[in-house]
Amino acid sequence: MSEQGIAGSASSQGFPRTLHAERPRMWRGLEAVIHAARQRQRRRRITLAVVLIVAASISTYFAVGRAGTSPSTNARTGLTVRRFPLHGGPVALASADGSLWVVLETNGVRASLIRLDPANGHRLASYLIGRSGPDFGAATSVGNAVYATAGEHVIRIDPHSNSIERARIPGEGSAITVGDGSVWIASIGSRQARDMITRLNTQSLAPQHKIALSFQPVAVQAGLGSVWLASTSGMWRIAPATNALRPTSIAWQNPVATAVSDERLWVIQQSTLLVGVDHLGRIRRRIELPFYPGAIAVSGTNVWVTNNCGCTKGLVARVDSRTGRVTSERQIGETPVAVTTDATGAWVATFADGTLTHLIQRH
Repeated sequence: MSEQGIAGSASSQGFPRTLHAERPRMWRGLEAVIHAARQRQRRRRITLAVVLIVAASISTYFAVGRAGTSPSTNARTGLTVRRFPLHGGPVALASADGSLWVVLETNGVRASLIRLDPANGHRLASYLIGRSGPDFGAATSVGNAVYATAGEHVIRIDPHSNSIERARIPGEGSAITVGDGSVWIASIGSRQARDMITRLNTQSLAPQHKIALSFQPVAVQAGLGSVWLASTSGMWRIAPATNALRPTSIAWQNPVATAVSDERLWVIQQSTLLVGVDHLGRIRRRIELPFYPGAIAVSGTNVWVTNNCGCTKGLVARVDSRTGRVTSERQIGETPVAVTTDATGAWVATFADGTLTHLIQRH
């Protein structure tokens, strides 16, 4: 459907939800997924509250005020590390317009998009997204626009004008990407909504198309001529011209997250394997990671991967995509959930201790 053929704005239209008298077996299974996620959310928030209380009483853990800790440098890894506290649980990151953007859960029920100064961690602006999801959300940026989703909402921010567009989506927004003139949001369904890919206009967030799924989406990434969908059943490709959804021919081991560079789609799996895929979906590189991965970001030849753990010793590794060698590995905060890159290195968000870690590369 063309953009001109869509009447009204996304914020006023929303998406209809169909109520059913009975719950099919699939919905009961999906409800169990959401219920389990919300149980994890409550446990993590308890942990977050305790950790923040303890951290506040230890003056050496964080620097006083909002400037973060003094940078520490590790000569062996070539990274300078700074840490900044947040007042809430971060679930997603993006870097754009010289700022760091964080999807932050606050007060246990709200999700906001926070704009931070990367030099000192100072908060520059805050934009309400809406009700928080069960400890997940997503953010991305293209050009002068930043997009974020959490719960049943997606927003678009223009950093220069501070204008905001808003739309509702079915289910719980879990992943977002921008490509081929559209915003693509993956959402996990519930009793009233199926698992879904929602395609929106990049400017107005007006609805363009919806793709109902028979499996749970995990990640969505535009690039190399396709929109790539990682799911509990493997990797799929969406053709933007037709919205056709087709599986790839590769046998995947439960994809976890994706990122794209100029020539490769990078996929991490529940195993310790990082896979580089070309535009036809063929595997071109396999790299063994030092841990089970959770989040991924790419900048040039550097692939940054965090470990997947609800633990006190989060890890991030930097991998050289040309050689497949792990060039550095650093301990970060508790329960890493997101990673993004900027011109200086990488940022990692850790949920349980409510912090951001900036890893700066020395040249």
